[in-house]
Amino acid sequence: MSNAIQEAAIQSQISSAQSKKESYLEEAKKVKEIYDELRKIKSEFVKQKKAVASKKDEYDDSWTGNLHDTKFVTPTGDLISYFNSSIKAMDENIDELLIKINEYENKALEMDGLIGQLEILLNNISGWIESFFN
Repeated sequence: MSNAIQEAAIQSQISSAQSKKESYLEEAKKVKEIYDELRKIKSEFVKQKKAVASKKDEYDDSWTGNLHDTKFVTPTGDLISYFNSSIKAMDENIDELLIKINEYENKALEMDGLIGQLEILLNNISGWIESFFN
């Protein structure tokens, strides 16, 4: 086999690996966009929950009898519970998206040999930390 043929074969393999790496990074980017959007939505839910919770304990003299407890406090408590359930579900989905992002990034980093293996380790640690503080 001539040097030119070997060089062409190696160049083809490098090009293929680079294309795969770019594909993995593009997928990670797409998932990251969804991840960022879901984090924004979760943040808004947390704000709304706090707003509802702050109003729950306010008393208004216009309420008579037990109407404040039955018509306002109880439904408000239910609403806060629904917020909590939604936020928990979003947290679980955010964690899954983060796992998928790390998976794609790690596949791309595998292409970088020994340095890539070290980058994978750091990527996994940073993903774990981000998930922990989510």
